[in-house]
Amino acid sequence: MYNVLITEPKAFCKELIDKIPDNWNIKFKEFDSSADLVNYCATRNFKIIFCRIGLYYDESLFNVCKSLEILATPTTGLDHIHISAAEKKGIKIISIRQKYEVLNKITSTAEHAWTLLLSLNRNLIKLTEQVNNGFWDRGNLDLFQLSGKKLGIIGYGRLGKMIARYGQVFGMSVYINDLNEDKYDNRAFIPVSLDEIFKKVDHLILAASYKPNDKIICTKERLFSMKKESTFINISRGELVDEDALVESYKEKIITKIGLDVLCGDSNWPRTIDCKSELVKLSKKSRNIIITPHIGGYAHEAVITARAYLIEQVINYLNLME
Repeated sequence: MYNVLITEPKAFCKELIDKIPDNWNIKFKEFDSSADLVNYCATRNFKIIFCRIGLYYDESLFNVCKSLEILATPTTGLDHIHISAAEKKGIKIISIRQKYEVLNKITSTAEHAWTLLLSLNRNLIKLTEQVNNGFWDRGNLDLFQLSGKKLGIIGYGRLGKMIARYGQVFGMSVYINDLNEDKYDNRAFIPVSLDEIFKKVDHLILAASYKPNDKIICTKERLFSMKKESTFINISRGELVDEDALVESYKEKIITKIGLDVLCGDSNWPRTIDCKSELVKLSKKSRNIIITPHIGGYAHEAVITARAYLIEQVINYLNLME
């Protein structure tokens, strides 16, 4: 029997549970913090842990969970795992990073980026609140079309390519930037330098991949070079953005619409936090800032697809080790 801990019980519907082998002794448990996870594992011998964003998996866990051999995470980013510490302990990390056979089936993050872009430019939060408060007003709405505008995408990988196609369908001019110029496979999209893309576009979406210690892409200089009254969307990682500069650019009315699914450090935040982010404070006062809790990759179909793949890969790995 393999002792297995699943840290996101609500994600495992019957369809996924039916895929779990009979020789897995499963424990489903939610944790409010990484410390709670460590305390729970200290008296139990888990061989496999299915991870989630919002908990940090590091030496404090590995030192008490001495039988741990596999961490399975349904993510492309691994900044919630201390990778070198896991490798030192001989713990196998199984993720969906660069697993395009499964990732190409998951469109939710790209769709979420587009939801943020549309919501901000159609002023949906303000309009919904007005109706709920008894107003049927069509004045001073600050509504904008996307067609005819310039869309910039930083990170022309799996998500960037999906978003570029959305922009094309909406009648936008699409500008792209990626570290790997070999990815520029569509002549309908315009490749530009990193500095240039900030200056040229009306709406910018950050979709770049992230590894710990990567340099900031959206620096103060670049953010302040954007057009007046532009839109900024981030579905990548907050670590790639100078968030203080983003706040300044909003106050200076350079970037006037901000949509974020990520903030710096949020991959390790517990379910409830006293968030000190100036962006969160600002969003409470403005309907032109929308912040969602890193849920781009969450949709019913995406959850099942990613976790079914993980179960399959864990089974395959265990079979190889026998």
